[in-house]
Amino acid sequence: QKRYKKWKKERTRRGFSDRDVWNLDNFLIHIIADTLDYFALRCDVTPQGWNKDDYTNYIINIAADLRKANEHTMFGDNYNIEAADNLLRSAFMRLSNVFWSLWN
Repeated sequence: QKRYKKWKKERTRRGFSDRDVWNLDNFLIHIIADTLDYFALRCDVTPQGWNKDDYTNYIINIAADLRKANEHTMFGDNYNIEAADNLLRSAFMRLSNVFWSLWN
């Protein structure tokens, strides 16, 4: 209970906690994917040359691929680090195409 209060205070103060840094790759994947989904469903503006549906789907697919990449890093039947790396590279490359348009 005490640790949760500490982590909550750290997140409020600096945006992340010591616990988040312990598993930083997983933390970042979830933060990026979750915020991309949130953004895609609430954005009012699309970059020039994009229609709303295409832009929304593009962003949501990036988030989905980040989550799939993360799933491939979990030990078990789905573990495949090469597939994870390929999905991660592809997702970040696609994200770089619209990165400066991620504002609402």
